Amino acid sequence: SHSHSHSHSHSHSHSHSHSLSRVQGRGGILIEAALSVCPSAIYFGTDMDERQLEGATDNVASAGLRERVQLMHADATRHPMKSGSVDAIVTDLPFGKKHARADNDELYPKLFAEFRRLLKPGGVLVALTTLRQVVTEVVALDDGWEPRERRQVFVGGLKAYMYTVRKRP
Repeated sequence: SHSHSHSHSHSHSHSHSHSLSRVQGRGGILIEAALSVCPSAIYFGTDMDERQLEGATDNVASAGLRERVQLMHADATRHPMKSGSVDAIVTDLPFGKKHARADNDELYPKLFAEFRRLLKPGGVLVALTTLRQVVTEVVALDDGWEPRERRQVFVGGLKAYMYTVRKRP
């Protein structure tokens, strides 16, 4: 379960926007986003697993993106970045057999609170999960989020959901 986040901004007041992501899976999504989705954005990724980070660091370097993709050894629930410093977060939330439902009942509210802290007012979170119920509840219980869209997708044969929520301005 990796989460990456990228940020992009449509205002012309600043040339770079910041985007954050948890990057398990060797940083593939971050690299792809940096190359194609929003080439002007700066991307951040975090992971607790040093081996994953090493692999991601190598991949970022070989893609020639060292300037724009910054990786950090950090816990996604206690991020080193400043509050309100990120335009958008794209995350692949932990799900599947490796992550017990009970753990996620505790983890998801912490992650969502941290994502909300990091986002600028009006910032967008896009989250991929199989745990529709957990995410729906977390978003409903937190007045800080404004639900925008929920789309069903398939990830390697698993039914998953792509949520888009906005931090209320």
